[in-house]
Amino acid sequence: MRFFLTIAFLLLSLPAMAAVTVTQPLTFGEFALTDNSAPRSMSISALGVLSKDTQFVTIIPPQEAIVDVSGFPTKTNLIINITFNNLTSVDGGDSFTISTPNIRPNNPKTDNAGEITLRIGATLTTSGGGGFYPDSTYNGLMTVSVNY
Repeated sequence: MRFFLTIAFLLLSLPAMAAVTVTQPLTFGEFALTDNSAPRSMSISALGVLSKDTQFVTIIPPQEAIVDVSGFPTKTNLIINITFNNLTSVDGGDSFTISTPNIRPNNPKTDNAGEITLRIGATLTTSGGGGFYPDSTYNGLMTVSVNY
């Protein structure tokens, strides 16, 4: 199974020259799930550390998102909000829930150039009802709101 998370950005209250660039998308990699009789979780931290239930067999490891933000006022605290929809497959089957976004640095603040690099991780959870996950690509949407 291959799992990718499509990333979209919603920019609110930004100066006209603000930019958000995804340099590495958030992905849960490729894995096999050996048992879905209870909810199973896999997390990728904002620092790229993987933790998972033993029912996940990793084939290609997940990666945290890396996002470059620029064009903001210098030395400005940013408010970052992240939401997800479920990961679904065009081949049907159960969907995965994405939750618990984590961001580094913890208290994002732009530098002297009005820039910052954010790292974003999250948790993927199975349905846990014994349902089927076909071998497929799963897509979802992560929305990032940047305010100051």
